[in-house]
Amino acid sequence: MGNRAHVLFRDERGICGSAVYMHWNSGPEKMYAFLDELMEFSDPTYPDQNCTRAFEPQYNTARFIQIAGNFFGPGGLSLGTTNGPKGEPVIKPMEKSSVDLLKEYDHGDNGVYIVDIGIPGQESQTKAKKYTVYRLRSVKRPGVTDETPWDQMWEFRWLTKEETDKERRAARRSKEYQDMRDTLKRLREAITPKPRKTSRKKKTSAKELVPA
Repeated sequence: MGNRAHVLFRDERGICGSAVYMHWNSGPEKMYAFLDELMEFSDPTYPDQNCTRAFEPQYNTARFIQIAGNFFGPGGLSLGTTNGPKGEPVIKPMEKSSVDLLKEYDHGDNGVYIVDIGIPGQESQTKAKKYTVYRLRSVKRPGVTDETPWDQMWEFRWLTKEETDKERRAARRSKEYQDMRDTLKRLREAITPKPRKTSRKKKTSAKELVPA
């Protein structure tokens, strides 16, 4: 069916914006490559950038979509968006109340990635951006059948910090991660404007100014 996941970026209040849906390439080996590329792609120290805005979820969501779209290339499927949790509730990772708010975004493959970007005031605006990931995963309950209603088929739980850290470390050691990082870097370089070469005007000597 796919290798699906939703990615939601959370602001300093704990509220998530739009959810990004990825039908393919959303396993940890690829997803952490996308997120690591985002840290470079939307670097707040880039010339003429508004450093504060570069930390905001709506901007990171847009840039994440740009990176994923560049990778997927032309087409109308594989990448999409949907509304975030209704009523803009505060999402509290590791709490059961937030599982109920997010489980509709877990389609059973790679679950949900909740991403916090370093917040100005906590994170120096002159340094590269950093992020924290919280993972919501689902597993099928024992004994379920095709006739079992979908909402009774799955158990949802947060991965612990240790599990998430282990997943991230393993992903970054993999060849899939490195290949994806190399691909995304080439795509970024392909659309990055090259510095313009300024031509120097030839200086006119005093001798050349004297009439013959």
